[in-house]
Amino acid sequence: MAVFAVKMREIWQILWELWHSMRSFLDTVVCGYPDPFITVPTRCSRLRMHKAIVPRKMTLVLDLDETLVHSSPKRLFRYDYKIHIATADSPVGCWFFVAKRPHIDRFLRAVSRWFEIVVFTASLQHYADPVIDLIDPDGLVCRRFFRTGCVERNGNLVKDLSNVRGDLSQVVIVDNSPTAYSLHEANALPIETWHDDPTDQALLDLLPVLSGLSLLNDVRSILSLRHTSLREVRDTRDREAERPTLRDRERAAA
Repeated sequence: MAVFAVKMREIWQILWELWHSMRSFLDTVVCGYPDPFITVPTRCSRLRMHKAIVPRKMTLVLDLDETLVHSSPKRLFRYDYKIHIATADSPVGCWFFVAKRPHIDRFLRAVSRWFEIVVFTASLQHYADPVIDLIDPDGLVCRRFFRTGCVERNGNLVKDLSNVRGDLSQVVIVDNSPTAYSLHEANALPIETWHDDPTDQALLDLLPVLSGLSLLNDVRSILSLRHTSLREVRDTRDREAERPTLRDRERAAA
């Protein structure tokens, strides 16, 4: 675990420095205009500059259930919405109680400045669409992908990010299920599963990391290090487990 801890500290340090560099740039160049001889651009020239130099944003893929919300057909102790879901197979349908993860509104507003937001859920569209409509009244989510965008691997639904964007160097996925992003581990930023903890801070904790990632040419250059570290830890653990203990050696000698 010591190897993993050191690697993680290195990754967060890189991202933290990137984030502070970006903040410093914005404060001094974009907002401050510290040089009195710099002419502040007019609105029209700013628009032309924006169209000319601003590249397409990176894509942030967000899971829905247990990442952004928790929902259940059973009444929750705390919930934000109650929605009725009907299907062709069940016209009567049923009611779902939906709770928003703490700080989701602030999170979506923040990441929308850095990323194109996509919600990718393994749920069916007739359930997911109304839930997304409720948690995103401002239309910050640009695109939506549902179960039909998943592929089946060993009986599990896995999200295929190539359906979202061809250039995976520009894609980050935040998901609570490692199985869901198993095809694209180098693009994944895991988050803890959420059900009902009102003190949860996980979405806020991701903001500095995502801000730093948005400055990279290839997010996998950083995110893949985490998975390399985990593999190193697992390999070391397996080697230790296979190594004979002192008692085993004594028994063999006897």
